[in-house]
Amino acid sequence: MNNRTLLICIDGLAGAYLEDPSVNAPHLKKLIKEGSLVSRLTTTYPSVTWTANTSAITGCHPDRHGVLGNSVYDRTTNEIRHHWGDQLGSKEDIIKVSTLYDLLAEKGMKTASVCWPLTREATNISYNIPEFYDQALFEQYATPDFWDELKKTLPVDRYGEWSSDFALGDKQDWLTKEILLYILKEKDADFIMGHFLSIDSLLHDYGNRSSQVYDAITYIDELVGELMAYLDEQETDVILYSDHGHLDVHTAFYPNRLLNENGLGYSFTAVSNDGCLFVYGTDQTIDRQQEAKDLFQSLPYVADVLSTDAFPERGLPKIDLDEFGHTPDFIVELKEGYLSKDDVEAGELLGDSSYLATHGYSPEHPLLKGFMIASGPSFSSGSNIDEAHIVDIAPTIAVTRDIMPHKMDGDPLSSILTKGGNTIEEPAY
Repeated sequence: MNNRTLLICIDGLAGAYLEDPSVNAPHLKKLIKEGSLVSRLTTTYPSVTWTANTSAITGCHPDRHGVLGNSVYDRTTNEIRHHWGDQLGSKEDIIKVSTLYDLLAEKGMKTASVCWPLTREATNISYNIPEFYDQALFEQYATPDFWDELKKTLPVDRYGEWSSDFALGDKQDWLTKEILLYILKEKDADFIMGHFLSIDSLLHDYGNRSSQVYDAITYIDELVGELMAYLDEQETDVILYSDHGHLDVHTAFYPNRLLNENGLGYSFTAVSNDGCLFVYGTDQTIDRQQEAKDLFQSLPYVADVLSTDAFPERGLPKIDLDEFGHTPDFIVELKEGYLSKDDVEAGELLGDSSYLATHGYSPEHPLLKGFMIASGPSFSSGSNIDEAHIVDIAPTIAVTRDIMPHKMDGDPLSSILTKGGNTIEEPAY
């Protein structure tokens, strides 16, 4: 068994960028050459960060782990709620299955996490800095002794400021890298998670293939290179992946304006997940629900309207309000170029988009597929897999730590695993 595992999510970076000749990423390319690559990593439906990364760390689809989107409707309080910034509450209350770090902790291993989605009050993370936008939340929920220790040498008092402003994302990622290095050097963590966000932020602001995005890829590659320079002499598995890619957008659609204009605003609330929107019925009849579906389907910029019977094949739960209270009554998927906004006071149905690229659409689109790179003693060199699913990440790592992933939806990627230097065909249970 290897000594340590480092798992890094590079948020928003499509796998297609690794084949783009304009990309300057020598450290990522070195890891690909020395290790194994999944060229196209299919993400969750919808293709959003909080759902995808929860699937990556649990090995389960949303219909089991319960994180259905970046944003949802809370039927108990009748308000739109957001997962981003860990606003909804404790990881222990929200994620309905065991995470990989829970399973590792059960075996006596220590875990660490820096800026990882939905880790607020996670009981099985020894050194934890959850992903927040608010400095007060960092101060309240980061592991106290660890946080105080970091304050002596690193500007963690700026984490909230650097996290909440897209323009300062490079500073946020630099600080995340510095904390990861500190953990690697000073702490006895067996499993370490880190999350880099600036590429995703700049894709939103400037769009695909912009100079800003290319520069951000080079910058993140440099941060990865600094981590790898320390790990050269270490027995450490390194897994890097992206949770989703982006599609360019030009127009914002305000579905709650549409519902209000057609007398349906008291019966339904629409919640944006960018490329799709969740529609929740409040006091509707079956007839009104079909009326609302037909209304959305009639729009030229709507790609599809999904009823609950289409949810299971996309990894989403059917309506079960006792267990999955955030499940929508139906989902509206938009065509490429359009994104949804849930502003209930919008003055127009359509408007210019403040984003130039986003996600949340069907994960089958090639530009929404991520990637996975795996390097280290547990992984073979030069092995490539054309396509896998994000739920395969956790079971693959589980096998390297002698954990049986039988309760996960994903499968270990056996063709890239080694044991004693030989590629194995089946998981080493």
